[in-house]
Amino acid sequence: MNKIYTLAFAAAIMLFVAGATLAQTCPGSYVTYLIRDKNGKPVDAASSKVTLAAGASGASKRWKVSLKEWAPSGSIVLPDVIKPLNGTISGLTTSQFCNFPEPATLSVTIGRKTMHLTFNFPPMDEYDSADFVVDSPKFKAGKYAITLAMPTGRRGDYYAATGWKRVR
Repeated sequence: MNKIYTLAFAAAIMLFVAGATLAQTCPGSYVTYLIRDKNGKPVDAASSKVTLAAGASGASKRWKVSLKEWAPSGSIVLPDVIKPLNGTISGLTTSQFCNFPEPATLSVTIGRKTMHLTFNFPPMDEYDSADFVVDSPKFKAGKYAITLAMPTGRRGDYYAATGWKRVR
């Protein structure tokens, strides 16, 4: 009888540990960056005009051209002026398992001019995840940074170009 109780207790512990482990998984976080030219017109990241050179570590190394549908229906509320771009142009995207523990960097070159970008993420708990769709200011060479806020009540949010600040 003791063996039965011991086995039942061991099984219960294993189920509890397995359940706790599953509860701690996360879908991962994504950043999609929409590129604009010097006049503010959207640029398809898949075009030959755009060259990308990412940073040296973490999510900064994994930038790639996104799908044209970068905000699946209902996942992120887009302003009316941005909605028509979803499904028609690619952006640049990177991801991280759970969340971004450090800023992501990206360098985008159009012609002979390069924008060096830093994406600063909100503090997140270890297993939090969020998606960020970030619009670009008019393309101009230099260094820029944006500080993103945690999405409000949804999985992700859109961040306007007005959030970018020029840095030295």
